[in-house]
Amino acid sequence: MASSTHGVTPHPTRRVLLRATGMAALGSGAAVAVVHLTATAAGDSLAVTAPGTTTPAGVPLAVAVIAALIGAVAGGVLAALLARTPRPRPLFVALTAIGLVLSFGSPFGAASTTATALWLCVMHGAVAAVTIPVLARALPLERAR
Repeated sequence: MASSTHGVTPHPTRRVLLRATGMAALGSGAAVAVVHLTATAAGDSLAVTAPGTTTPAGVPLAVAVIAALIGAVAGGVLAALLARTPRPRPLFVALTAIGLVLSFGSPFGAASTTATALWLCVMHGAVAAVTIPVLARALPLERAR
């Protein structure tokens, strides 16, 4: 990928975005695993009520990690879609930041306790803390015209 001192580059190659998406997925999966293990070690069951049910059930570690992987891959798809816009990186960061803020609402609707909702929000933040900067670095500030 060519670059200049002004951050203007042609669109990133598929390989660059695929590599960044893979790194984001691995990192976010690991980050969520750490948060999940910390929450359960602190005594939180991470119980949520799934749509269409009335009984709360704990979120298994594997489900949390898979959700993190899906989030990172979705971020990679968004990055690929935005790669050909005039300002890919700022647009990606803005849209993902908005998505993160909006994602904080869902845990409070599904969690059985406030503590669980807060732990789930920390998981959302952990995925974003890894995924957004890794994918943003793979995008140019501006696309060459």
